[in-house]
Amino acid sequence: MDVVQVEGTTLREEDYDAEDWTTIIGTYRGKSQSKARKQDLPEASEKQKAPEERTETLTASARRPTYRPNPAELRATQQVTRRSRQMAPLLQHAIKVIFRSQGDLFMPNIQRQLLLRCLCATAKIPVDTEVEIRVHPTNNTCTVATTNQETALNVVKIRSITLNAKAYVIAAYIAPAAETVRGVISNAFWDETIIYYGGGHLCTPYKARPEACTNCRAPGHRYDVCPEQKKPRCPRCGEDHGEDRSRHCVPRCILCGGEHLTGTGWCKAKQRQITTKPPARREPTGRQQLHEEGFPRWHPSAPQKTPEELTRAERVTSKPDPRDEELARLREEVRGLRQATTQPSHPPPGHPSLIGSQSLPATESPTPTPPVKKKRKGVPPSSEETAELEQSGKTAELEAKFEANLRQN
Repeated sequence: MDVVQVEGTTLREEDYDAEDWTTIIGTYRGKSQSKARKQDLPEASEKQKAPEERTETLTASARRPTYRPNPAELRATQQVTRRSRQMAPLLQHAIKVIFRSQGDLFMPNIQRQLLLRCLCATAKIPVDTEVEIRVHPTNNTCTVATTNQETALNVVKIRSITLNAKAYVIAAYIAPAAETVRGVISNAFWDETIIYYGGGHLCTPYKARPEACTNCRAPGHRYDVCPEQKKPRCPRCGEDHGEDRSRHCVPRCILCGGEHLTGTGWCKAKQRQITTKPPARREPTGRQQLHEEGFPRWHPSAPQKTPEELTRAERVTSKPDPRDEELARLREEVRGLRQATTQPSHPPPGHPSLIGSQSLPATESPTPTPPVKKKRKGVPPSSEETAELEQSGKTAELEAKFEANLRQN
């Protein structure tokens, strides 16, 4: 008689049952069972197997799980996660009361003002109280924030609200403050006691994960807040097995579509971190700043087209730039000031100096130029010198403004 021997125990063939043996496979790590381990495990004979299991192989249970995601499902999960992180902030240092739907109520489809009025009417508090409400876009919850402790204690007692003559069951609890740290204690039961400052349980930091519903097979919310009617689906694969659910069904992840349990192992949707804030603009270093100031960037302008060369789309969309008129006006002013400063001023026709010069006979000898008089210190400049200085200052100012406009364009 053949005897199956286990370490430390002798097992007879009559006492052996194949269903009591479980093949351990590295499911979460994606490792298959080694050949040496498969040979060591006992195998049931064909007589001990059920009739429907004699020809069936356990390929489904021994199948290696794959973490290859479905791009469409992974993209939908990323969009839901991004929407859940882009929410407006609530009152600072306020008490936050979170409400979860326990029935057919889907809070994102209800107006916030109407939902706040229903909550205030149920709690018997005035609507004009310092209360704010924020509805989560994906997980079917809403948060009521208030700075009054008495108002928060009245709101947290709400167990149902009435909308359109229909009552909906909800659950409320006060959320921890933003300064608190959330932790997870493994293998903790209700009859156990947590000892502070003395250890007892290993507490690990809590990390938020994308939520998924096994009822409607959609990401963004959990099973208990699903607004759809509860369906007898398998939480592993999502199919309807009936009362006798198969233990060898291939799991299907709701978040990424891979052949593994939802959100376990190396799930692509769980491991990916989505950043919603744009990267901060880096300030230029000293050398870059000096280079940009000394050598400004040159933006070449497109060649101008004549009205005949313009297409219909360019004629419709092209609009005159108001800066062109300003540049043309500045060019004319600079040109006129340059001519006024370079050319000598001519006296008017009726000036006495011009009349005297016409009556005198013309001589071939050139008129001697008067010597340049030195200015004394402390003597104020004449009106003509003051006008020339003002005119040159205006010219320099207009030239600087003209160059600045050219750099901007």
